[in-house]
Amino acid sequence: MSSEHEKLPRQAINLGDTAQIKRVLDEVASQVVLDAGYPENFTISNRKIALGLLTCGFALVAQFYPKTYPHITTVQILCVVGYFLLNTLLQVYMMICERDIILFTNPKTEANTGICLSTHLPRFADKYKIVIACSESKSSSAARPPMVLERSIVDWFYEDGHLADDVFKKDVVKLLKQYESAETRKELKDR
Repeated sequence: MSSEHEKLPRQAINLGDTAQIKRVLDEVASQVVLDAGYPENFTISNRKIALGLLTCGFALVAQFYPKTYPHITTVQILCVVGYFLLNTLLQVYMMICERDIILFTNPKTEANTGICLSTHLPRFADKYKIVIACSESKSSSAARPPMVLERSIVDWFYEDGHLADDVFKKDVVKLLKQYESAETRKELKDR
């Protein structure tokens, strides 16, 4: 699949649109991590989908309940309150679990841990920050300090708006290798 991505040239983007720049860089960074052998973890996405479907279920019941208006006031009130509460829960879940994380992975091998890939590009700024961190909980003995790369997006884009894929991928691979070597050093120290 990655060879298909490499064959298709990327379309030039508007260098004044930070959201579009972030989206392109996020896609490439995620693909680099997946190509390195880390399988994607869909648990958080699946939970979000389940909460969203349950929320939509409340809306559907309120809309299509088989009785007429005066007899369904209680059902509609319960459905509106349920919809509001589940939608609020979904938003809180996304704020707590996802944050700026664009990719959760499972461990590459049993010896290491999964990673969280997060990025940040402030609006009207040129500094793009990539953070590779352990997906285990902070209290876990496997947790390590995250590896951070922060550079100007000017280093990764040509003047015509095309991404310098090779340069950006090399930087992400280098950051990933630093993270993996720190993981190996920690394992040796723990023995």
